[in-house]
Amino acid sequence: DHRVDITNGKILYKNDKYYAWAYRKGRANVKLSVRDKEGEMKKVTERTFRVKTLPKPEAVLHNKSGGKISPRILKMQKKLRAENPDLDIAANYKIVGFNITYISGQGGGMLTEEVKGAQFSGKARKVIDMAESGDIYIFDEIQVKGPDGRNMQIDGIVFNII
Repeated sequence: DHRVDITNGKILYKNDKYYAWAYRKGRANVKLSVRDKEGEMKKVTERTFRVKTLPKPEAVLHNKSGGKISPRILKMQKKLRAENPDLDIAANYKIVGFNITYISGQGGGMLTEEVKGAQFSGKARKVIDMAESGDIYIFDEIQVKGPDGRNMQIDGIVFNII
């Protein structure tokens, strides 16, 4: 029989693994205790961890955060993603919504659509499917839900269609 405790956070045991969430940056102590022969819980080990806020992710489309893209490749994309490639841990980010702006390279004007979620469906799909060489696509007002459950806005990205 054992017990795992944490200060400044909570612990979840699921599928033979422990998951820890910190409440705020600073320090968190994790303690492992086991029941001895007398039935008392005795500390086996304790470790202090530094807790930091995760850096904001970046918006990604076809493994790129902006730049040049062909109309064929753009039209093949299904959704916008948020990634943090510099992290040493797995951190899942979920796109909550964003704006997509199309600027015609042939003088056909400009169109902006608000998208809920990450998927290019409905009106967003129609805007993506309009892509031709010379056009510009702007993805901004990107709202992301982090692994801690908090929403944040991340930087937009711009693609020039080649």
